[in-house]
Amino acid sequence: MSVKLRWKTLKSGRKSAFLDIYYQGQRHYEFLKIYTQRGDENNKEHRDLAEKIRATRQLQIEHEEFGFIPAFKKDVNFIQYFEAYLKNYKKKDVRKVRYSLKKFKEYIGVDILPFKKVSPKVCEGFKDYLISPQSGLSGETPYDYWKRFKGVLKKAKLEGIIKTNSAEDIQFKGYQKYNNQLRKQVLTKQELQALAQTYCGNEMVKRAFLFACYTGLGIAEIRKLTWGRIING
Repeated sequence: MSVKLRWKTLKSGRKSAFLDIYYQGQRHYEFLKIYTQRGDENNKEHRDLAEKIRATRQLQIEHEEFGFIPAFKKDVNFIQYFEAYLKNYKKKDVRKVRYSLKKFKEYIGVDILPFKKVSPKVCEGFKDYLISPQSGLSGETPYDYWKRFKGVLKKAKLEGIIKTNSAEDIQFKGYQKYNNQLRKQVLTKQELQALAQTYCGNEMVKRAFLFACYTGLGIAEIRKLTWGRIING
């Protein structure tokens, strides 16, 4: 772990102060908006101020175990963190995580959102967006996406990026109602075998249904399935 003060020369000739922070195997940069230029009588004052901020960041990191969240962590881009979370996600519900991110981007409308701005108000707004007609979602899908969104914030809290999960106490009212209505019925292996041996007036419909059961493809996917999409037999 290290916090180093560095200066970047701008096109104007001025120098801009920033912190080069190496922490837990990752490098972060914090730009301090402190500038110096040749002949400026306040240069020493600016450099001393930048050094004080560097020393403060060093102490914040060293005392993180006591509940302090370093400033550079609060400035981490939540959108970028969400994308990295998705990239490393290996569970079978990864598709829901992907679309949760897509819907959040649609809602927030920006590419950069620091963690410190992911407030309860922003989370509440996203929840309301998911259940609104504008999202184009229905059934239990809004809750599925909301649950994955909360999972991202939960992981960020465990990693010490945030102290509190802004979505943790927000209730998703109405979910239980339609969750009970849309409980899916799943056929057993024995029931599928019995169905395969049962007469059907339209053999193609029967074959298509069994194909869907054994592949997990939905009707929209099956309609797009042509011989050209089948690879290696």
